[in-house]
Amino acid sequence: MMSMMHKLKILIILTLLIFPVVTVPSMEMNGGIVANWTVMYYICGEKGDMDIYADLLIENLSRIGSGPNFNLVALFDGPGYNDSAILYFDKNGRTIRLNDVLGWPSEVDMSSSITFEMFCKNIMLTFPSKYYAFVTFATGGTGWKWYAFNDMEGGGLNLSDFAESLKRITCDGSRKLDVLFTSCCMSSIELSYEICPYVRYLVTTQEHIAGYDLVKRYYQPIWALKNNSYLSPEDFAKLSVEIYEPITFEYFTSYGYKISPLTKMLNKLPFRGLHTVVMNSSAVAINLSRVSSLVREVDNLSIFLILYAHDEKMRDEVKLARDEAKEFGKAWPKLWENTLLKIVYARFPIYMLSYNCRIDLYDFVRRLKEYSDNGKLREICEGVMNKINSSVILIKRIDGDISYGFNIFFPETDVMYKIHSTHNGDPISRYEDLRFSKDIRWDEFLRIYLSHKTILTQCPRD
Repeated sequence: MMSMMHKLKILIILTLLIFPVVTVPSMEMNGGIVANWTVMYYICGEKGDMDIYADLLIENLSRIGSGPNFNLVALFDGPGYNDSAILYFDKNGRTIRLNDVLGWPSEVDMSSSITFEMFCKNIMLTFPSKYYAFVTFATGGTGWKWYAFNDMEGGGLNLSDFAESLKRITCDGSRKLDVLFTSCCMSSIELSYEICPYVRYLVTTQEHIAGYDLVKRYYQPIWALKNNSYLSPEDFAKLSVEIYEPITFEYFTSYGYKISPLTKMLNKLPFRGLHTVVMNSSAVAINLSRVSSLVREVDNLSIFLILYAHDEKMRDEVKLARDEAKEFGKAWPKLWENTLLKIVYARFPIYMLSYNCRIDLYDFVRRLKEYSDNGKLREICEGVMNKINSSVILIKRIDGDISYGFNIFFPETDVMYKIHSTHNGDPISRYEDLRFSKDIRWDEFLRIYLSHKTILTQCPRD
C-alpha cells in the first residue's frame, strides 16, 4: 500500500504540473533530509486587533523567504471568514498559498488542538528537516493558565491539553520539536515542566511584550536563522535572545491605548500602589532537558517549607521573601476574568489593581536564603538557584533588572490562590491538574502556607 508520504509527494508533483505558477521547495524522492531547518509559524490574527500585527509579520516573512537549507511556512487566520491559509514563503519573496496542495480548509478554529496538530504534522511530513521550530504568534500570554491560540471560538488550550497535542505531534517525544518560540509572559516553570518531554529548547519572555516590539521580536530571530541555517537548536535559541533589545515601557500605551490623564497625577504621589505599572522586557532561552532536575530541587524546597509550616520565624522569612520578589504578568488586573475590572484597568493600570500571583523563582529563593539562618534551607535554596542557572542558557534583560528566567505561581493570599487556581472553565487550567502539581508538592506548600495550616493536618501524598 502506498505510504501517506508518497501520496503527498505525488499530489504536490501533480499540482506543480497543472499549476506551474505554484512552487514549493524541491524534495528528494527518497525521503531524505532536504533542509537543516523548517520554521512553522502559527499566526492567530482573528482576535484582539492582532490582524494588523499579523499582516506586518507576514510582510516581513515574505522578505525573509526560504532558502536551499531553510523552509519558512506559516498558518494564518484573520478576522474574516474563509481567510485561513497555509503560506509558503519562497526564496524569491513570493507568498504561496498551499491550501489546495495540502488539502487544507479555508477556515479553521486556531484555538483547537486538531488545527494545531494537523498543521504541524502536515508541515513536518511535507518539509522533512533536521530541525523544526514552532513560533506562536497570539495575544494573551498567561504563564500556566493556558497556552494562547486565539480564535473567535476560544482562547487556546490548557497546558495539559497542549502537552498532549505535543505528545501526539512528536510521537511521544521520539521526535521532539527543537525550538518552541512562545507569545509573551510564558517563561513559567509550570509550562516548561509540562512540555519538556516533547520540546528541546524554549524561547520566551518572563514579562509582556511592548506593542512597538511585537512584530520585530517574531521575525528578527528567524531572519538570522535563515542567514545561519547551519545553527544547532541551542545556538538558534541563544541567538534569538542575543539579538533582542530589552526596553522599559508602559504596556497599554505601547499598544496605543489612552490611559487616563489622572494617572500622571497619581504617579507624583508617594504611594507606589497608585503609580502606573512600568515593565522591563526581557528574553530568555531555556534548555528543557534540564528542567526536570530543577523541578526536583523545587520539590525539596516545598517539602522543607511544609515541614516548617508551623514555625512562625520561617513563615515570616517566607513572607518577606515573597513580598519583595519581583512580580510579572501585570498587563492583567488582579481579577482578570472580571470584564468591568479589565475596562477600569485599561484606563488606570496601577500597581494596586494589578495581577500579583506570579513571581521570579530565583529572586524568591535568593531572598529566602539571605533572610534565613537555617543552614539546610540555605543549602536547598542554593540548589534551586544553581539548577535555574543551568537551565537558563541565556537571558537578555536591562541592566539591574531582577529577572532570572523562570516565573512561578505564588499568590499573596489564600483568596487569590483559590480564585486563580481552581477555575473549571475552558480552556483555563486548574493548578492542581498541572503535571508540575501532580509530581511535586509546591501546590501543597501554597495551600498550607496561605491558609496557615500545618503539616499535621495534611494527608500524605501517594
